[in-house]
Amino acid sequence: MKHTPIIVTTFLSFCSLSAICLAKPHITYTPIDHKKTTITITIPLHTGDYAYKDYLDFSVDHPAITLSEWKANQFTVQKYDPHFKERKKVFTKPLKITFDAFVDDTISVDDAYLHMTYYLKSEKKLTKTVFPLRLHTTVHHTQNNLHQNSFPERSFKIQQEQIANSHTNNVLNKSIDIPTPEQHTTSTYTTSSHSGTHTPLSSRISNIIQTTQSPWIRTLLVFVLGLLLSLTPCIYPMIPITAGILQTQGGSSVLRNILLSSSYTLGLAITFSLLGMLATFTGNFFGAFLGHPIIIISFTLLLLYLAGSMLGLYTMYIPPFMKPKQKKIYGGSLCSAFCFGAVSGTIASPCVSPGLIVILSLVAQLGSLFLGFILLFAFGIGLSMPLMIIGSFSGSLNILPQTGPWMLEIKQLFGFLLVGMCLYLLQPLTPFYIILWLLAGFVVVVGITHFITRSQDSNILRLIKNSIGFCLLASSLLIAFKAYQTTYPQQIQNKITWHTDYFAALEQAQKNHKKLLVDIGTPFCSLCRTIDKRIFCNTNVQNCLQNCISVKIDASNTKNSYCKLLQKKYGIIGFPTVLLIEPNTQNVLKQWGNELYNKTTEQFTSEIQPLL
Repeated sequence: MKHTPIIVTTFLSFCSLSAICLAKPHITYTPIDHKKTTITITIPLHTGDYAYKDYLDFSVDHPAITLSEWKANQFTVQKYDPHFKERKKVFTKPLKITFDAFVDDTISVDDAYLHMTYYLKSEKKLTKTVFPLRLHTTVHHTQNNLHQNSFPERSFKIQQEQIANSHTNNVLNKSIDIPTPEQHTTSTYTTSSHSGTHTPLSSRISNIIQTTQSPWIRTLLVFVLGLLLSLTPCIYPMIPITAGILQTQGGSSVLRNILLSSSYTLGLAITFSLLGMLATFTGNFFGAFLGHPIIIISFTLLLLYLAGSMLGLYTMYIPPFMKPKQKKIYGGSLCSAFCFGAVSGTIASPCVSPGLIVILSLVAQLGSLFLGFILLFAFGIGLSMPLMIIGSFSGSLNILPQTGPWMLEIKQLFGFLLVGMCLYLLQPLTPFYIILWLLAGFVVVVGITHFITRSQDSNILRLIKNSIGFCLLASSLLIAFKAYQTTYPQQIQNKITWHTDYFAALEQAQKNHKKLLVDIGTPFCSLCRTIDKRIFCNTNVQNCLQNCISVKIDASNTKNSYCKLLQKKYGIIGFPTVLLIEPNTQNVLKQWGNELYNKTTEQFTSEIQPLL
């Protein structure tokens, strides 16, 4: 009996060791014909352990072999992971993965290896496993994995020779298995509500839109997102302009006003629906189109024209083609309202670009014209809902105070908001310090105008205007000080060596056995610059990224032939996009988009550190 504890301990240790050994994946080959072989990989997960779908990838290192999309024997479930501080899609039962390998029988495949990466909860690290591919045998057999966390030396030599002797395009076109956009969705766009940071409501709704699979929930959330974005500073100044134009065409009948407002709403919704269909056709290129300098400048000039009218510099008239005919008031008014709604949709596009990019990226991934039309139509309805309500019940505005000097003040306020929105839209195209200097000058001008009083102003109104003017002048000093600091910033030691050649960085990462960090953006991307300053200039982040090779790619440079290939290969819709890539297989280990703007440096390092 005295030896019982020793026996029990030995037995438990043996069981634990057996469980660990069983957790290793093993592979089974089933030849179908001389060109096709079915591969089955089994991961015997024990109770309480699970495998992450986002980090499960397979690829081959031989150009004559291609892999089909893999299928699992079970559906994923959502589980909150305290290590990543977000919800992840995981497999909780013993996992069987099946896919086909196709061989070009004109090329020898004696030295081919299957590279597998996976992440288990029990191991808390990304594990790499290599299997020798046995595609010429006709006998059903099983082969355990060679080893973990290391690659065969011969495999590295073969890959390096292929890279050194091949054209750059061949590196991107290597026969590898790239995860589908659906596999990237969770890791790319999900922002955890448990992370401890404040996430805007519109951002949280955007995240749910990306992750949910129900078309009805998606449509409802897209409508709510449009409704929330209608209250942004860029859209809100359009309300009095739109209401004024609708009232000039409206009548005394409530039904008449509802028809006019509905025509306006339909025109705006149709515009966004066409954008959705265009995103389905063009895919990756539409995200870059919305951020093109010519598009941004055009919208800025249009808003500046509207601002000048609101400030009383000139009178804005309805174009002749939008004016109703005297003999066909009813039909002409409806047509005019529809056309005005369509024009308003183009004006609103850059204003709601953060939410719009999310929906367009989802539509491009779905690849369905019908779903693209429906989702963007619901977005347009939500965006125009406040304008529809105001236009429909414009007769009730009679209960408001009568017209007077206060309306001129409100009109000027909306004009100033439009000018401020012009500065906001120019931010991606102009250095930030220039925007700050322009903003400081603009605030000074607005402050001075508040010291100019009219004879009909009451003493209380003069006091309020002077107080506002004083506050604005004081604010301009703070903005000017910030502009000076931005113009002459302190030199921060940058420990990250950013490469500009993707292929050179890829080859260096393969030789040094390091991960590849790819930062894709454009000079006119304000989020890209902000992320560079907040994330990549942080000392802790720089120390963390010493373990990888970093490359920064300018997507606006048409000379970068590999940029479009990267966009197509990894399904990149908009910018910024940051990728962490396994260089030997070119599989994406982690992908970040514009949600990186809301992350802290601690969150970013905690996400990337386990993968390095």
